[in-house]
Amino acid sequence: MIVGYVVAQLAGFWLVTLIAAATHGLGLHMNLPLSGWAVSAGVLLGAVWVVTFTWYFARPWLHDANAGGLAWCAPSQHHSYAVALLMAFTLVALVVVTELLLPPDPRQLTGPMQLLSTSRGATHVLFVLLAVVIAPPVEELMFRGVAF
Repeated sequence: MIVGYVVAQLAGFWLVTLIAAATHGLGLHMNLPLSGWAVSAGVLLGAVWVVTFTWYFARPWLHDANAGGLAWCAPSQHHSYAVALLMAFTLVALVVVTELLLPPDPRQLTGPMQLLSTSRGATHVLFVLLAVVIAPPVEELMFRGVAF
């Protein structure tokens, strides 16, 4: 499954890049909007692959809430919600303290994810949509037993 996910991501990225090169000529330079659409197409194709793989090969486990299944189940003890919230707030506090003690150098934040997250327009909307809506369920499917 993971190999298919990576192949689908690469295929989506290269598909958009090749279409852009065919329409703009071989002198095309990879700019921020093109990178955003290429990465987004890759993530979208990867998500389609994960859902398709899960539907055809892991469907029996979709409603199984045991350790080997993929379904969510309610916690056996009600204080588990409070423990989960406490852990989440602790992690957020650790991240904030780390950021305050070791602040990042803004001049070195020039990677593609930083550029996409600070972009404007349709590229930014697509980036947020993929990061907030598509990525979490795809990651849950991949890491709840389908891939491993």
